Amino acid sequence: MAVAVYSHGRVSPASPLSRLIAAHWPLALVCALFPLVAAFTLGDYRVWVDEPHQRTVGNVALDYLAGDGERAFDQLIFSRDRYFGAAFEAPLVLLLERIIGLEHGRDVSLGRHFLTHLFFLAGGVFCYLLV
Repeated sequence: MAVAVYSHGRVSPASPLSRLIAAHWPLALVCALFPLVAAFTLGDYRVWVDEPHQRTVGNVALDYLAGDGERAFDQLIFSRDRYFGAAFEAPLVLLLERIIGLEHGRDVSLGRHFLTHLFFLAGGVFCYLLV
């Protein structure tokens, strides 16, 4: 068991987070390194064909949640883009376009790519911890 020694000489158990990092230091290294790699290589990615459709689904889902009921519901349910996941797209649109205020297509796309990468990284961390 890992212990921490305080300056006044008393010994106490280490925090669960410090034990987790000490036991799984490769995971901590990956968590620190991968967002940096993503930030430096972000400009190498292009806008995918389906990204405007995904943004539309996110905007329509937010409009529906904001109270623009029937019109937004019809647009969401009967659209050809209805198979994109609104549960993932709506928070992306809310954060990037409505809170941060990104307006240009390229900026929004790069922000979406970076947040998707962070979401993937978090999923990988939790998968690692489950295993």
